[in-house]
Amino acid sequence: MTPEEKFNRMIEEPGSFRCNECGHTMNYIGSEIYKCSRCDNEYLTEYGRIKQYLDAHKGCSMMELAQNTGIKLRKIQAYIREGNITATTTRHIF
Repeated sequence: MTPEEKFNRMIEEPGSFRCNECGHTMNYIGSEIYKCSRCDNEYLTEYGRIKQYLDAHKGCSMMELAQNTGIKLRKIQAYIREGNITATTTRHIF
């Protein structure tokens, strides 16, 4: 199951998303981050990975963000166009 399919299933059936480590139900904690209350394993969607990285590295370039999160630059640019990420949190370096 791809991460996107897993995320869609979490939305459709919140109680069905289980931790990969211990099998316990994952809880949504905000900013596209899910956490297991039993073993503290975290699952982050693409947006969650971006948000977590930007919180720790404010003002990083989009290239740095893409390289360190594994998310394609094109996808990050789409998040900026859609207003999910502001251009002030990243430097525009194409």
